[in-house]
Amino acid sequence: MNVPGAVIAGIAATLVVWVTTRLSTMNLMGLERYFSTLFTKKENTTAGFVLLYLFGVILGLVYAALWSAGIGWIGYLYGFVFGVAQWCVIGLVIGALPAVHKGIRSGTIEAPGVFMTNIAGLWAIPAGLANNALFGLAFAFVYQFFASRYDWVG
Repeated sequence: MNVPGAVIAGIAATLVVWVTTRLSTMNLMGLERYFSTLFTKKENTTAGFVLLYLFGVILGLVYAALWSAGIGWIGYLYGFVFGVAQWCVIGLVIGALPAVHKGIRSGTIEAPGVFMTNIAGLWAIPAGLANNALFGLAFAFVYQFFASRYDWVG
């Protein structure tokens, strides 16, 4: 597993997803807004972006660990498959967000609902699926560059 490559690819894939959410109806969600109010009632944009990119790095490390464990191979197909699986898990977990999210409990930010359907209606399901699949594809694109050129043992 190439940890530096996974971190860089996670940051790059998160940037791609953040930009595409700005170009789609998922802009209504404002991922950094949900991360910024996770622990406090007041929005803190900087904290939101830091947590958003940290989450992207963690997802990237999970992808790299799965590939290192022999689940799939480093490439676009499994990047896409992992992205779809990621959406299935995250979409369901988002429905439980009000139980632990301080901003939602205080009324600062709206509860997104399962697969974010409270925010963008049923359109949120394919849009979220596309954005998570894009994360997987972007991660695979960047990570395979590092994995094929740099051998890192950590």
